[in-house]
Amino acid sequence: SSINTAFTCSATTSSTTNTWVGSIVPISSSLPRSCADIVSSGKYTQAGSYTIYPDSVIAVSTYCLYDSSSKMAWTLAESFALSNTISFGALFSDTPVSGSFTSGFRLSLANMGNLRSVSTNALLSCNLFADKTKDFVRFSLLDWDPLTLVSSAGDCKVVEEANIRGYSTKNDYVSFYQLPSTHLQTDSYYGSCGNPMYS
Repeated sequence: SSINTAFTCSATTSSTTNTWVGSIVPISSSLPRSCADIVSSGKYTQAGSYTIYPDSVIAVSTYCLYDSSSKMAWTLAESFALSNTISFGALFSDTPVSGSFTSGFRLSLANMGNLRSVSTNALLSCNLFADKTKDFVRFSLLDWDPLTLVSSAGDCKVVEEANIRGYSTKNDYVSFYQLPSTHLQTDSYYGSCGNPMYS
């Protein structure tokens, strides 16, 4: 089987791949543990850099994005340029990077786990800063955990919505794989999971 490039992210060397966790606002906390707390406290003014306390103690800077139509507040867990993919590896590896939100940024595994515990959804995106309408996968963290998935052959996981290069599906299964040296990703090469998006 060959890779069907029609269903891969339309990434270029200047593309930014992002991993987000989100919660429907409000969540109560004395210190903001996620961007949902920033929004519910009234301190969110626009998409940008904010300080959160994922472990309720230590301050961490991250990027917050609020979608008023879905009432979802997204907290950036990592972001990297295509050229940095190998150095980041799997989501379950502890490789924090304090850098640019568009070229190289990643929370520690502990902080991603802390965010995971107060979040309801995850969003994997490509070029979200430029185009919010395509190249993304959104799913419920109640259905599966991207921080623990280990797969070399592609596991079929349920998603709420996926859009790859304009091809979309909702409430369906998508194939994901992730290894220690390979970032979490979806690719039709590893199977379609019966999803018509890959037909």
